[in-house]
Amino acid sequence: MSVQYQAAFGGVYRYIVTMGNNTVIGAIDGADGSTAIGPNAPDPSAALDVQSTTKGVGVPALTTAQKLAIANPKTGLLVFDSTLAALQVYNGTAWAAA
Repeated sequence: MSVQYQAAFGGVYRYIVTMGNNTVIGAIDGADGSTAIGPNAPDPSAALDVQSTTKGVGVPALTTAQKLAIANPKTGLLVFDSTLAALQVYNGTAWAAA
């Protein structure tokens, strides 16, 4: 694995991480803590800004039993329930359709 840091530009620090054939280009905004995975500075309204025009984002896929076994899930926790074939979000008291 190699990590390269590029100079800060306007408080945004850019980095390149290479592991084997995989490369991640990202940026961290030192002013607001936003992080981007992609070529651009992160949007300030997002804690994590994943940028792509050719790929989606994969969330953890769990069976219903595995999902229900999560101890004390955080409100807003998102999973793909493979038993239901649906995105599910924990609303603070129960799992619900996302």
